[in-house]
Amino acid sequence: MRRTATARRHYRESRPVLHTEHADPTGGHSATAPTEEGGRTEATIATGPTAIVVGAAYEEPGAAAADAELAGPLGATDHIGPRGTAATEAGTDATGPADPVVTTVADAAMLPLMFTIAVANHKGGVGKTYSALRLATEFAQRGQRSLLIDADAQAHATLYLLGMDAPGERGDLSHILDGRRIAEIVMDLKEGFDLLPSSLRVAEMDMRLAVDSGRRDQRLLRALQLVETHYDFVVIDCPPALSLVTMNCLAAADVIVAPVNLTNFALHGLRQFVGWLEQFREEGIVRAQLLAVLPTFYDGRQRADRDGLIELHNSGLPLMDPIPRRTGIEGLVASRVAGQPLRDSSEPAVAAAYEAAADRLMRARAEALAEVAR
Repeated sequence: MRRTATARRHYRESRPVLHTEHADPTGGHSATAPTEEGGRTEATIATGPTAIVVGAAYEEPGAAAADAELAGPLGATDHIGPRGTAATEAGTDATGPADPVVTTVADAAMLPLMFTIAVANHKGGVGKTYSALRLATEFAQRGQRSLLIDADAQAHATLYLLGMDAPGERGDLSHILDGRRIAEIVMDLKEGFDLLPSSLRVAEMDMRLAVDSGRRDQRLLRALQLVETHYDFVVIDCPPALSLVTMNCLAAADVIVAPVNLTNFALHGLRQFVGWLEQFREEGIVRAQLLAVLPTFYDGRQRADRDGLIELHNSGLPLMDPIPRRTGIEGLVASRVAGQPLRDSSEPAVAAAYEAAADRLMRARAEALAEVAR
């Protein structure tokens, strides 16, 4: 049976805690959902050469590695299996497509569940915009339907992608928060993903939200619910402040990725940010969990950077692989001027680090899909 909006809404309201990732002896990574007695089978998502099974368990050793490969294009459709086949199990809708059976990560990526990632940290200058751009690019390169939301009134992501061609009368995020539909404003880019642009009007909208007595932190979530079957991934470049626009971004997210450089001030700010997130979760404002901290501008030759990375490891927070230095805005702009695609404009170590970050998020989405499939 096709996954209904009710089922997707149930997932977004329950926000299951993602299972702990662990190393796979075959060289990949896996995350396992617990088995329940009474006919429910184990749900496992992996990126190594191992078949993934949710529902009917079987293994295809010859095809598993190819099916689990994340780097290739993963089609985005509403169901898995022969298209248009009638459901055969008792109690299913015989007129619709068969109930999706998730057998691999590639299959999981095809289920109709939009996965929203807030790239957030209240401190500026830690690589949020660049990271959001790179993640959106990675997802697009893998065949995922992706939307990048520029929620920062400085509009750096918008300026990078559109140059000086501002959104103009077409609109931007401020209009979405004021009640317009995303489909009316979103822009289809040659980079392979859509853009919901920003402008200085977003800062003005923040002041208007301050005098709104309603659910002013839920406006972006409600707007995204109208396009939840249109995208596989939504990446939000959040403002460097705990503003009401930021609260809208966090409330709309499924998971949060927090970029941070390794200076003492940035690490102190990260601790504050994580504390605020926990408070917001307790108050029911934010349901998303912190999926990972993303160390940026890392230079292993510098003792301060090495010490900062050790401090992060000792904090117990989940970490992604550090992004090497030279991912600043200067390099970003230079690559654009040179006409190079964003994905091809960085050094191999930087590209590999963002590929690993995208892999981690693909696994997180697949695991969330496994929760829905059960």
